Amino acid sequence: MAIQVLGARGSDLATITFVTKGDPAAQLKTMRTTVPRASAPAFRLMSDILGGEDYNVFSCTAFAGTSRKIAGTNTYSAHAWGLAIDINPGVNECCNTSLQTWFARATSQDLYNAAQKIISIRTNTSNVRVFGWGGNWRTKKDWMHFEVVCTRAQMLEGVHTQ
Repeated sequence: MAIQVLGARGSDLATITFVTKGDPAAQLKTMRTTVPRASAPAFRLMSDILGGEDYNVFSCTAFAGTSRKIAGTNTYSAHAWGLAIDINPGVNECCNTSLQTWFARATSQDLYNAAQKIISIRTNTSNVRVFGWGGNWRTKKDWMHFEVVCTRAQMLEGVHTQ
């Protein structure tokens, strides 16, 4: 998977494209979304971790003309702000399954290994974690969900992997 910053949309937004490898005989899959410009380097690192694999990436952003509220609430989700990405949503749906049940799926171990690397991305100065993973939630698990959990100011410090 690769992410390219295609250009600004507003003063603090960047449009990025995820390109994923599918079936070798098929065309590459792409998904464009709008994110806060400060978070683009973190999504680029996420791309490097997931690079070359067959992932389906989903995001829904208010910046793209849609709004997504958290189910059953009037609160906009991290997706609506361009701060969350779902990986393979058809396979890793939100559910209450245990880690062992989730691991029984063919692709779960690969995503788990990638998730551990993604949540190890940190800010340069304050060494704060950049991404949270729905697989670590204490309540209802959301195995596909990754979202930015640091502040914009922390993100502007730059990012690195540990």
